[in-house]
Amino acid sequence: MTSATCVFAIALPMVLRAVFAITEDTCDAGGGTIVSHFLHGPDAAKLMENMDRFYCLVYHSKNPEFRNEMPCLCARASLIEMPGEHAKYSYQFSPNKTHLLSGSTAVYTKRTDGAFKYKNEIVARYVR
Repeated sequence: MTSATCVFAIALPMVLRAVFAITEDTCDAGGGTIVSHFLHGPDAAKLMENMDRFYCLVYHSKNPEFRNEMPCLCARASLIEMPGEHAKYSYQFSPNKTHLLSGSTAVYTKRTDGAFKYKNEIVARYVR
């Protein structure tokens, strides 16, 4: 069994990336980033407030096969354990045109860069 930690980065649209992709503070909150485009920084806790919203994820990974393994990944909060900190998310993805797979996983919020005012990522463990 192989495990990898994947991150739900909150930048509207959310970005799924491997934890090892970027480890240092790299956000330029005033530059040509998604933050300056939307005029506010990402807030992971705010996304966890509503259990009715369903998010489809865009992701980036150093593993080029990841796109083939988990295309069309969607998720929503199904149980908010500690508002803004811990929750359980239901997810589904379609590995091909005939199958739809689903499950649930525990997630937590994390600030990946000191330039962000709020925690900007929802982190989930992906085990294959």
